[in-house]
Amino acid sequence: MSSITPMMKQYLEIKEQHKDSILFFRLGDFYEMFFDDAMIASKILEIALTGKSYGVEERAPMCGVPFHSAENYIQKLLQAGKKVAICEQVEDPKLVKGIVKREVIKIITPGTNVNDNTLEGYQDSYLMCVDYDQDFRVAYIDVTTGEVNVASVERESLADFITHIRPKEILFQTETIAELQKNRLLKKDLAIMQNAFTITIVDEKYEGMASKYLKAHVDSFVESVYSGALDIMIGYIYRTQGVIADNITRINVIEKNNYLRMDPNTRRNLELTENATTRQKKNTLFDVLDYSVTSAGKRTLRKWIDNPLSDIAKINHRLDLVEELNQSFDLRSDLKDLLDEIYDMERITGKMSYGTLSTRDVVALRSSLAVLPDVIRRINRSELSCFNALIEPMDDLQDIYRYLSDTVVDEPSLSLKDGEVIRSEYNENLKEYRFLEQNSAAVLQQIEADTREKTGVKGLKVGYNKVFGYYFEITHAAGREAIIPSDFIRKQTLSNAERYINQELKEMEDKILGARQKILEIQSQIFEEIRERLHENIVRINRTAEYIGIIDALLSLSIASIERNMVRPQFNTKNIFEIESSRHPVIENILGEDHFVPNDIMVNQNSRIQIITGPNMGGKSTYMRQAAIIAIMAHMGSFVTAKTANLPILDAIFTRVGASDDLSLGQSTFMVEMKEVAHIIKHATERSLIILDEVGRGTSTYDGMSIAWALIEHFAEKINSTTLFSTHYHEITELEEKHSNIRNFYIAVNEDGNEIRFLHKIMKGKMDKSYGIHVAKIAGIPAEILAKANEKLHFLERNEPLEHPAKPDEAMDRYSETKQISFEDYSLKIILEKLDLIDMDDVSPRQAYALLEELLCIAKERI
Repeated sequence: MSSITPMMKQYLEIKEQHKDSILFFRLGDFYEMFFDDAMIASKILEIALTGKSYGVEERAPMCGVPFHSAENYIQKLLQAGKKVAICEQVEDPKLVKGIVKREVIKIITPGTNVNDNTLEGYQDSYLMCVDYDQDFRVAYIDVTTGEVNVASVERESLADFITHIRPKEILFQTETIAELQKNRLLKKDLAIMQNAFTITIVDEKYEGMASKYLKAHVDSFVESVYSGALDIMIGYIYRTQGVIADNITRINVIEKNNYLRMDPNTRRNLELTENATTRQKKNTLFDVLDYSVTSAGKRTLRKWIDNPLSDIAKINHRLDLVEELNQSFDLRSDLKDLLDEIYDMERITGKMSYGTLSTRDVVALRSSLAVLPDVIRRINRSELSCFNALIEPMDDLQDIYRYLSDTVVDEPSLSLKDGEVIRSEYNENLKEYRFLEQNSAAVLQQIEADTREKTGVKGLKVGYNKVFGYYFEITHAAGREAIIPSDFIRKQTLSNAERYINQELKEMEDKILGARQKILEIQSQIFEEIRERLHENIVRINRTAEYIGIIDALLSLSIASIERNMVRPQFNTKNIFEIESSRHPVIENILGEDHFVPNDIMVNQNSRIQIITGPNMGGKSTYMRQAAIIAIMAHMGSFVTAKTANLPILDAIFTRVGASDDLSLGQSTFMVEMKEVAHIIKHATERSLIILDEVGRGTSTYDGMSIAWALIEHFAEKINSTTLFSTHYHEITELEEKHSNIRNFYIAVNEDGNEIRFLHKIMKGKMDKSYGIHVAKIAGIPAEILAKANEKLHFLERNEPLEHPAKPDEAMDRYSETKQISFEDYSLKIILEKLDLIDMDDVSPRQAYALLEELLCIAKERI
């Protein structure tokens, strides 16, 4: 390569240090990108790709964005999983000869993005670090709010844990990656994570970073096993942002025993906070319960749904708070109106921490602080014991409110350059320069009048031109009749007048012409002081913001309980699971209360395992899911959709619902199903709730029925957990006779000839029909196909040798001993069995003819 330009040499040297980032290289009013960065960015940002010469013959691909509107472009790159290194000029070009010095002042990554304008108020934006020390130690932070969590995660649960948290970026040290690569399953998990998340490999140790920077900002710093992950995470933030996240107020230790355990399958199947189809909030439990008016309240409520409690004292305390709110319509109404005026204070403190606080943020904070005393007074006036105790430590932050009211105008401009931000009364110099900028003509007229009176020169005028600036102009005639003051300095002689300046006019000229710049300098200086003052109070502001989130989330649960006719759940220690007139909150919300059929869910020692049969579309899945969702609502401290509810404190909820494959790992639908069932068997206890929907249907009838049969017996004999098992294998209902803790239930159907009506009502007993063909009819399958299906169904029902086994054990023996065969071989088997049963000496001609016709029929079916 021939010699390159100094600017491009500087670019290449800086780019070498930031190979994993798109380098925004400041050139004048633009951030420019070159080479591969330009080619990648031009496609993502949909901007023109040009070129720039950087040697005698060399030309680099190039694209750029205006620096004043770069934020939107940066956000688009971050959404694409890219990192952006901001390289600025750190010297004044006017004072430098040659190339201007440039440095990377900040690296913005998906996990350290404070200004994500695509982030909904209820969503989190986590940066996660995974460290390895016997087990995996995980730390994750929402940089926009300062929320920090740490947890220990078992090897087999790492992928599930990360999928549940859904971080924007994951940090791994090289040693941790090596550990993942050793294990075949973890290696596959890593491959999945690399496709789904932004992965950053961190070589630095950052030892002691968390201990050094967090102790001053949290009540109880958690060291020991979590220090490694915290060190890496805090060190990475410091390296990329140049600052420490000062909005961290505490570190939450996520102990699995403190919360009701749910794996990602359960969360997805029950659609708690995210719809399985659209991945949006709509038609989820969160959507139904969310009456919050603040972003902090929505995030708090979402976390409560995601992390139901397992401590009965904490659950009941939250229920007490909701119940107190239920008793006062006026308080609910007043609080909702007051909270509606509060902005997202937590995310504002995030911007304080990272130095991106804007004038708009300051005004939003001030407006929020103005409401706080009214919130506290209104709650205290209600004399609700639990609520009053809850907010007793809450800081109203009125010293900060008064400071912002004294310094910032009521409606500041969005930019310090564009208008007023700081009150004139706050600073005398600012007041003077504002007056001069707005009243320069009047000031000059006054100077003209005062000077005319002082000198006695009646024709004296003040004028202006670009060469001399402001001047006094005196005509020759007037000058001959007056004495020109000694401090006047002649600047120009005209044919009919002389032009002068003096010290007073020159000083005023400097003030008037420099007023705009001086106003900007003073405003910028004072606004920086505001930022520093707020920065000093980040912890106070963030703690109060947490209280607002809790109050709003409780208010949301209260309003939901009243609007949706919900009741307070009770808890027992006898593993009794009884819900009278239970309703699925999401489906009821879609259909309307008048169109949803409630069902009792009664589980005791004699019915710990329920086998549920009945038609497709009859409501089996809804019945089972609402049991799980109501249990989650109760454990999170919410009232529930039922007439009464008496529940045990569960340790976990597991679900196996729906059919899906995993092509990325080469796993079939049935393999995925069996892996999920294996996970449940390994982790379920007597205190767990298990929802199993049609387990075994992904393989042949014999295989599937055998697995389902054995699985139910295992739960009955070994685990004895509360288990709801829906199936179309009607033979399994025979297990009720063998096990004292198994009971059969079915979904009622009203059958009138060929027409059926689903009643969606659960009944004791069993059903021997699935009504699949009726459902196919409802779905619009053509009549000729339905007719053929009916014909085939009747034939199979007449000739199925195992339809009514005498005893469950005998039936299972026959299933397990029978080789899996094709449909054709199955038809031949029937023919041979029938022939084997015939005594030729005892068959009449008519019977022989009828038998031959039947065997021909079977043979035709085989063809």
